[in-house]
Amino acid sequence: MLKFVLKNPFEISPWGEGNNLMLHWFGLTDSYYWFDFGDVELLRYSDGFVNQYKLNKNLPYNDYQFARVFWDLTDIILNVLNPIPESVFDNIRTFGDFESYFRSLSDWVENQWNESDEDFENIYLQARKWIHDRRLDFGYLIGPPNLYFFKNKDKIYIRWIADYKDENGIYIWETMKGEYVIEFDKFISELQLSIKNFCN
Repeated sequence: MLKFVLKNPFEISPWGEGNNLMLHWFGLTDSYYWFDFGDVELLRYSDGFVNQYKLNKNLPYNDYQFARVFWDLTDIILNVLNPIPESVFDNIRTFGDFESYFRSLSDWVENQWNESDEDFENIYLQARKWIHDRRLDFGYLIGPPNLYFFKNKDKIYIRWIADYKDENGIYIWETMKGEYVIEFDKFISELQLSIKNFCN
């Protein structure tokens, strides 16, 4: 599920300045990594983006410390493993419903909100929280994808929206929107295998 290629230590620039350079353990996890969702490689750059910025065509993936995505998954995993009640999941059962829910939140803020802090906190933030708590944070990337994990019954629904463009109008990511549904037990097994492969 979570794939990676660690960089050669000789390719990794030490951190620090002057005579205080060091290879920190976090820095040594510098790698190319991506999610393998069936026939989709999420965090794979588009061909246009690779060509524009002369990126590595053999490894056209996000280039960052693998430890970071491991930490971020750890942060949200308890929320992800907590099943969403059926009545709540009905609001986002399909990908279309999911996008519609986001549009309704935007519409409320732009057209219906009376600009009181109380309504914003009690209505908008509450309506958004259970989704936000299941969103993997890629804030360290340029034009980051929004990646969400929802457990319903015995399945995990993984959905992403990655339709960012750079200043030249080039889409950053190869696959802009999608969904991957997997049995819960298989999801956990594949995630554990990914982490085990990294630790070895």
